[in-house]
Amino acid sequence: MSDSLVEMVEKFMHLADCSDDSVPSRAFRDIVDVVCVGDSITGWNNCDDRSVWISPTYPELLAHELASRKRDLTVVDCGMAGEKSYYAAPFARTFLELFPHSRYFVIGFGANDLGDAYSEIDKLSKEIVGNLDEAVDVVLKARRKPILLNVPHLGNAGITPYVAERHRERRDFFNRSLKSYSCIKRVKLVDICSKLGPAHFVDGLHPNIDGARIIAGAVADVLVKRPRSKPHSHI
Repeated sequence: MSDSLVEMVEKFMHLADCSDDSVPSRAFRDIVDVVCVGDSITGWNNCDDRSVWISPTYPELLAHELASRKRDLTVVDCGMAGEKSYYAAPFARTFLELFPHSRYFVIGFGANDLGDAYSEIDKLSKEIVGNLDEAVDVVLKARRKPILLNVPHLGNAGITPYVAERHRERRDFFNRSLKSYSCIKRVKLVDICSKLGPAHFVDGLHPNIDGARIIAGAVADVLVKRPRSKPHSHI
């Protein structure tokens, strides 16, 4: 393996591979810059068998994208399949402690909350935004930079046109609410929804490698524009 490839590999790890107390894990945790936390669009770290991962997720491709742009940032994938926005703030607290020198938190929740196609969308959107706001406050209080992801539309696989359209309307409503919140809060929001189409999903819910690459590129666009200042304090 070439030195450049070794360096690139060392710039990324899954939470499932770096949460033990081994020397390599501790060393990696100390150099993490970008923490990606969210549901299965982000990762599947709560699934023991890596073979059940449907497709590579965006944090891994983000690490390669940043390396290709000559940005010296180390990425960790802390995605948890099936989780809802209620866990955004608890996860933020946990990962701030686990990765004490991190600088950026990319937060992507809401897809699983929106899975119920018949709940009152106005009330549900307020609940999700409230949960994300709590996570953002946790990150800001620690003097890190939060970056939010909105929720993509569903892919076409196995989904009837009626169901797809109903979910589209609900996700559009939530994404508008999240955009309004991000403007008021002055938190960066990455609009992945407008960048992904039906061809970018491996099933009805999860981006394929092309979709993950698009998300990674959109997040990288934000990271390369941000100043590379170190946090003023650590957890």
